[in-house]
Amino acid sequence: MIEQQKRKGPELPLVPVKRQRHELLLGAAGSGPGSGQQQASPGALLQAGPPRCSSLQAPIMLLSGHEGEVYCCKFHPNGSTLASAGFDRLILLWNVYGDCDNYATLKGHSGAVMELHYNTDGSMLFSASTDKTVAVWDSETGERVKRLKGHTSFVNSCYPARRGPQLVCTGSDDGTVKLWDIRKKAAIQTFQNTYQVLAVTFNDTSDQIISGGIDNDIKVWDLRQNKLTYTMRGHADSVTGLSLSSEGSYLLSNAMDNTVRVWDVRPFAPKERCVKIFQGNVHNFEKNLLRCSWSPDGSKIAAGSADRFVYVWDTTSRRILYKLPGHAGSINEVAFHPDEPIAASPGRSCLCSALPSSQACTAHSGACLGHSSLGSPTWAEVAALQRQIFDFLGYQWAPILANFLHIMAVILGIFGTVQYRSRYLILYAAWLVLWVGWNAFIICFYLEVGQLSQDRDFIMTFNTSLHRSWWMENGPGCLVTPVLNSRLALEDHHVISVTGCLLDYPYIEALSSALQIFLALFGFVFACYVSKVFLEEEDSFDFIGGFDSYGYQAPQKTSHLQLQPLYTSG
Repeated sequence: MIEQQKRKGPELPLVPVKRQRHELLLGAAGSGPGSGQQQASPGALLQAGPPRCSSLQAPIMLLSGHEGEVYCCKFHPNGSTLASAGFDRLILLWNVYGDCDNYATLKGHSGAVMELHYNTDGSMLFSASTDKTVAVWDSETGERVKRLKGHTSFVNSCYPARRGPQLVCTGSDDGTVKLWDIRKKAAIQTFQNTYQVLAVTFNDTSDQIISGGIDNDIKVWDLRQNKLTYTMRGHADSVTGLSLSSEGSYLLSNAMDNTVRVWDVRPFAPKERCVKIFQGNVHNFEKNLLRCSWSPDGSKIAAGSADRFVYVWDTTSRRILYKLPGHAGSINEVAFHPDEPIAASPGRSCLCSALPSSQACTAHSGACLGHSSLGSPTWAEVAALQRQIFDFLGYQWAPILANFLHIMAVILGIFGTVQYRSRYLILYAAWLVLWVGWNAFIICFYLEVGQLSQDRDFIMTFNTSLHRSWWMENGPGCLVTPVLNSRLALEDHHVISVTGCLLDYPYIEALSSALQIFLALFGFVFACYVSKVFLEEEDSFDFIGGFDSYGYQAPQKTSHLQLQPLYTSG
């Protein structure tokens, strides 16, 4: 049945933002489509700030209405509504835009709802429950049109076919994977697994079912041959979530070994199908079934986590793009909006968060900055390697040691830039101060400034060699002539005469050190600027904790809705 009336929810106060921006601008246009806000009149005063990434009324929207923990949520394929369900046995339908009000409640399950899925066109909603059944709902009217019975224990997962006849697969604690045709009463196929099944999905053509469970393995069942086709091993603990990419070539899995993996499920793929491993999210003693999901374009993945953060990774670099706060407990699932940079995450409540987009938002441009600025540490690395080679050839052991430390520091700086680690960039900047001092000393040493003299060979070679520099004999235009029967020759040594050099080796060494100083100064400025940008991003958009709304104020009115805009300040 469906309830249309709204239940009065508690009034939620707005938490003050960390930094208020009071600049006002003249505006003539309202918000984007679906935002629910009216067109602004010409000359209206609007608060200044970075451009919004989505049509949400606020960067974070709190959906409050469930009476227990929320286990799952899914966006409708048209992106205008959202369905959520959980321990309270209810399925709540929400508007995504405007005040995000709860406009309907679906009742019918007698146990907790473990997973939800819309079919491809959004006309039906499927729900798996601990009451041992799967319900099929009409998403327009809210009526339950079918109840699939056959499992003898909790149904942990369900997934509808993407195309063809309306099939749905299910996985249960009774150790079976079942295939259903909603036009028929009973399951049309059953696969017996040894242990409980926690997650299921179809392949792209819906002729295979992929399942995961407490045996740590991901199994692929062939519907035509009615048998197990192959098994993918790699996880070290129970597999709690599975998700197929939009083009159907790759499978995403979340497991209690605290890893998220990508598997190649194309036909005739190599035997080792695990192609990527992501880390960051965690499972804890609660042993919730934490799910995972792909973004519509496949460029990002997300997974539930027990540490109260939403983790979003870049699929190419495996880097954590966002670590979003706001929840007070375990996050059981993350769902991407089909059209906009919005993610919904159920936990003790359900949050809709706007994700920064490089196309729409300029406030969080650290990704572009980090990758486009790699030239500075890269050139420093090339120059350091070149110098290390020539110092090795000249047996200059003190510079060799210093060059090695500098190469390690540059690698640290590159890693900090790529992985957005401001601490590594700060360490890199601190080392560059020492590096500038060392090269200034080398310049003074070879130019014999003050009391320094090149005759003090032990300074560069630790008194293990009489070599002074590789450039002494191999400089541009240098002609080396052996001096025979010289009385100056020591045992096992010979004397040479070097003439005709276009540039003496002390000046070459000094120029090399001057180049290192120039690159170090440029790198120091680069490291300070990029680390400052990263720290500002972590402070303004909460990758680590806190959200700056840039002075945005929600409409302040008395409301009986279950949802109010929520702002957290870290």
